[in-house]
Amino acid sequence: MTYRSLNRGCIGNKHCSKYWKRGPSACVGTVAILLTSVMATETHSQVGQPGVSSSNGGPTVFRGLDINELLGAYRFYDSGWSGFNSIVATVEGTVPDVNHQTMGNVTERFYGTGVSSSYQGNNHNHPTAVSHALSGTLGSDPTSTSYFGYGIAYDAVTWAGAISTGFASDGGYFLTNASTASVYSVIMHSGVGGRTADVINSSWWFGDWTGNHRDTIGVDGLASRTGKLLVNIAGNAGPGPNTVRGFGAGYNGITVGALDGDLGANSYSMLASASGRGPNDVAFASQPNNWSLIESTHSQRATVDLVAPGGQLTLARPSSGPNFYGVNLSGTSFAAPLVAGGAGLVIDAGRDVFGTTQSVDARVVKAVLLNSATQLPGWNNGQTLVGSIVTTTQALDFGQGAGRMNLDAAYDQYLTATHGGQASTADVAGIDQGSLGAVGAVGWDFGRVNALSVNSYHIESPLAGDSWLTATLTWFVDRNPGALADFSGAGEEHFANLDLSVFEFDNLTDRNRLRTVAESISLFNTVEHLRFSIVASGYYGIEVRYTDAHWNFVGQTQATYGLAWHGVAIPNPTSLLLLMESIALSVLFRVRGVSRSVATVLGCI
Repeated sequence: MTYRSLNRGCIGNKHCSKYWKRGPSACVGTVAILLTSVMATETHSQVGQPGVSSSNGGPTVFRGLDINELLGAYRFYDSGWSGFNSIVATVEGTVPDVNHQTMGNVTERFYGTGVSSSYQGNNHNHPTAVSHALSGTLGSDPTSTSYFGYGIAYDAVTWAGAISTGFASDGGYFLTNASTASVYSVIMHSGVGGRTADVINSSWWFGDWTGNHRDTIGVDGLASRTGKLLVNIAGNAGPGPNTVRGFGAGYNGITVGALDGDLGANSYSMLASASGRGPNDVAFASQPNNWSLIESTHSQRATVDLVAPGGQLTLARPSSGPNFYGVNLSGTSFAAPLVAGGAGLVIDAGRDVFGTTQSVDARVVKAVLLNSATQLPGWNNGQTLVGSIVTTTQALDFGQGAGRMNLDAAYDQYLTATHGGQASTADVAGIDQGSLGAVGAVGWDFGRVNALSVNSYHIESPLAGDSWLTATLTWFVDRNPGALADFSGAGEEHFANLDLSVFEFDNLTDRNRLRTVAESISLFNTVEHLRFSIVASGYYGIEVRYTDAHWNFVGQTQATYGLAWHGVAIPNPTSLLLLMESIALSVLFRVRGVSRSVATVLGCI
């Protein structure tokens, strides 16, 4: 193995190498099965579903579970959002094979400095399968009864980047700072035709688990400069701590773990054993390019954000032909593009409905996806009672993050009732500081908080006792990407330590704070997350606090964040009266044998 000199960007030579992993190293248990591919002409004779299929759990490898349906994507499809207004990108050693029938959305291919554009044989299999899960399509609406395996964001324009300067015999590959920086800089910053990618998936990893590799800082820096969403794999070095590696150990993206399962009633509800997990060590910066190590047992840094199916999938295999598919593909490499595609759906809807930069900012999209995730068995973010306050110092589960992506719930979290969602607050107007006024029980905000200050949100309706309240706060570490050509000069700038709390107050007129109810106060995360049961009905609010800064080398005085929350409001008296009337009428109609529905009679319920 060849190691990079560690003048800057890493702690200890053992943590950083030029040898980057994917393929067999990043796709657990797939190599032998990949060799058994199935012709697409065979799939055309099979009754199936339009979404990506699991290879098991059904009568054929094309009629397993519909992964798109499992993750709730049809809620967006049914409203006309399938990725059309978003650009998604995937970066790997080489680009997808555009001759495969699922690659109709790939419109741009970028080759990094020193990267060959010639055909790379089997090395195209991995990026093509990843792109298939992300945005694969056959160019027509997914209404056929044959299996086409449409990716999550099947209408999204798709860009692809190649960063490998050479491939190893086991499927890993070599690269340079220049080959990496040149691709990510074009996709995220320079763009094509005045547009840049909205979501950038990276299904590859390397050995560093502290998040301070030069390339990691460079890509994180591009995210903090542009507001674009990075989606990274947790890697397949699990199940111990410090096994989230590469860009997944960075700060400014969504890191995705892989789920497996029995494909029965509890399909994809179990974390894959090899999926990377936190907590991770922290590289604490005393200068922009000088770090000391804080071990994971003290940092409690949760590096995984979400999980998605990453086992037993049927996806494209171009080396066998343009109509061939591999079966039983497994690994975080295939879980991440499912989440990236889900983010593409949210951005598609956001551009169409809200039309603002804030509504599709990475911090908002991340907050929405995390806040709407489904917690799976064993989920534990370390919440305990400290006195009477529900408290967590780790924010997320070390393996699941916030849970499995749930696009059905994300729809309700993000979109207003006008479009069939539940959000009554969709971005508080402006980015004012301090008390931001009354908000709905469900909503999101793109905000900014001053150093050593607090922003407060007062939920305008009382919340019901014995109901769940979930809140998620996300922000970036400000990092300097350095030179766009090779990330030279990349370094740390500012790491704000934000905290999230829920409080109870007396009424909407006086808004006197009564007590703190819950708080997420982790140290080295860029996410704070709470999910707990409201004990007593009453008025509740949410606070975002800029507690201090871990480091600040640029004199930054603010932090920009995304916030999402979901509570259950007690219906107002008018709603309660209508509900009681509807129940009474329903009983009356049943007694008289009337077959008409209450909704038909009242016209409003």
